Amino acid sequence: MKTALFLALFFILAGPGFALADKVNPALVQQILESDCVPASVFNSLMLTPSQEPILKHLQGGTPLGAYSNFLTQYGKDRFDAKEGASFRDVTNMANELLEDSHPTARRLTFKDLKKEIEKFDLQRLDQLYQEIETSFQRGFNPVVGVSFFTEEGQRKGGHAVVVYKVDLKDEGLILTYLDPQNLSIENELLVGPQLKASSQTLYSNSKEPTPHWTLDKIILSR
Repeated sequence: MKTALFLALFFILAGPGFALADKVNPALVQQILESDCVPASVFNSLMLTPSQEPILKHLQGGTPLGAYSNFLTQYGKDRFDAKEGASFRDVTNMANELLEDSHPTARRLTFKDLKKEIEKFDLQRLDQLYQEIETSFQRGFNPVVGVSFFTEEGQRKGGHAVVVYKVDLKDEGLILTYLDPQNLSIENELLVGPQLKASSQTLYSNSKEPTPHWTLDKIILSR
């Protein structure tokens, strides 16, 4: 209830059109809290699919931002918290339920937790991940990846989620061009090497560490 009231107040104060990225795609929205990068990224990726129109029609809200607000309140009940956010698994389920209600013929999404496989991610396994990402593109869904950041001592300090716009496979690993829900800029690159170690000059971090150590450990793809 607190989350719903907070979101309602936020959208009233922000007014229509706040956080819309006309320079990229008028249906995309910026994340509105520090905690909603995962649902914002998944919503944005859905807005890049043929499901955009039926989803917006189903969610209503008047604007894409209003539709996103309804997505959080209607499908995030008992899943999304204004302070803690929502897990990748929960947001995947939220998106699949939304697709079931709005566009039943659309492909569903699947979540993969890569943490248990990190030690196995050599260049060959990165090639397999590249193929999985390309397959998701071919099926019409831009994958959403999650990265965690750590201190030099290995302590996890937080994470972020972004939409993959393009992927290349190089000798040093994967090069992901991504859309950040913080500013909706797509002029960003994330290098992902063996054991999913990631580096980026532009990736958003609310870590107080000056140079956090990143690991790509979660991904949402089209089934």
